[in-house]
Amino acid sequence: MRDKIVPAVLALATLGLVVFSLARPRAAHDAPLVVIQEEGKPDAGADASAAAPDAAVAVTPPVDASLAEAAAEAAAPTAKLLERPLRVTTLGLALAAPGTMALEAAGPRPFELELAPVETPQKLEARLVRGGADADGADIAIVSLPDLVAASERLRALEPQAFLLVGFSQSSERLVAAAGVKAPPAGEVKVFVPGGERVAARQWMALFALDSAQVPATRVKLLVGDERPKDAAYVAGSFLDKNDGEHLLSTVEAGGLVPYVADTTNHTLPASEPLVRAFTEAWLAGMRRSQGDAGGAAKRVLGKEGAVFSAASEVSGELGNVVERLGRVAPVGLAENARVFGASPAAASRRPPLEALASTMVDAFRDAGLLTTPPTWSLVDRKILASLTKDTPAAPEKLDCSRSRRSPVASRREVGATLDEAALTKRIETAAVAYEGCVLRVTLKGGEKPTATFVQSARDKLGLAPEKLVGGTTATTAAAVLEVVAP
Repeated sequence: MRDKIVPAVLALATLGLVVFSLARPRAAHDAPLVVIQEEGKPDAGADASAAAPDAAVAVTPPVDASLAEAAAEAAAPTAKLLERPLRVTTLGLALAAPGTMALEAAGPRPFELELAPVETPQKLEARLVRGGADADGADIAIVSLPDLVAASERLRALEPQAFLLVGFSQSSERLVAAAGVKAPPAGEVKVFVPGGERVAARQWMALFALDSAQVPATRVKLLVGDERPKDAAYVAGSFLDKNDGEHLLSTVEAGGLVPYVADTTNHTLPASEPLVRAFTEAWLAGMRRSQGDAGGAAKRVLGKEGAVFSAASEVSGELGNVVERLGRVAPVGLAENARVFGASPAAASRRPPLEALASTMVDAFRDAGLLTTPPTWSLVDRKILASLTKDTPAAPEKLDCSRSRRSPVASRREVGATLDEAALTKRIETAAVAYEGCVLRVTLKGGEKPTATFVQSARDKLGLAPEKLVGGTTATTAAAVLEVVAP
């Protein structure tokens, strides 16, 4: 019986398996079409891949997304950042010269440049007021920092800000004592300032120099005109003026006292930051080229070549005169910009050195009656420089006072029974920029120990290198002495 049951069960199981297999639904399967190309006949695969792009993608090797994006950016044309010309006005031809060489790089230009050099600050301010959208206006102005400070009250609604250093005045301003004047007179001190395009820079030179001689700006009367008054104790002119006598101070000794800056309005800067950054890079390149070929730059600006020149441009003079003016603009680069704008991450928590210089100018101009109210906004903006130098640390200042024959270059005694450390620290902050390349030496009345303590505190607060600010060892009867010396 058992022998019959087992074979029967196996037979039924086999039959059920066969029935289940036949009843199960099956998906249709198409074998891939294989085309065998005969010799001499065209390949049909090209037409097939064109007709079935999805199939072509399926067999394409994967591509790195970052490489594909970079290739697409390289292949795409550079987009114009501004459809109209970027309008730049400058005070004088020398400051316009780099613009004639700013856009010489190969490849598409992110903007076109229009230059408008003018001869008076009033004309320059008028163009900035109109704005770059106006054919008679300007987006950017290039002037001396004293000109920017002097115009801040008139341009209050625009809130102009400096964003780029384009040079320093070199051997252009000097303060000379009149015949017979050995020291500043008591009471009001009259200073004659010849008129022209450099009035604000000459006024600043006079106020700064006399302050070092213990004459505050409140005692200084600045007389601007064409004819020198007989009772003027000093003349704030240039080395080209025929003034006899030893000068009290000049931009030979104070090589950083009068910076030239590019500025724009507080509306333009945040609204068009990529454009301002592109201009900054192009202008820095133009500065490098013009420094290497001053004669070529002078020929271009006189011939109105290398850029579009506005119909209102005031271009006149001889080639030698323009070359001489270019030589009176001390060259700067990205490293100097990073330092004076405090653009490095380490300096982000401190006031930019250029802003400290502007702040001292504002105080001096207000005390002298040139300004009624100070600006309520910062005259210096470092965002553009910070973005350009984020991967490049600021280079240390090159200490070199060989241009000055004086020893010390300058000296100021702090009078009074007690020392105002805050005021002295502010003077050091300004002097560190004004006396570019020189060493500052401070000596306190108490001797070496309090001197060393103060010097270290000032270094930490202002971010000055040990070789820039040093302590003196010679005893003094003044509350403190601040000297500018050679390294």
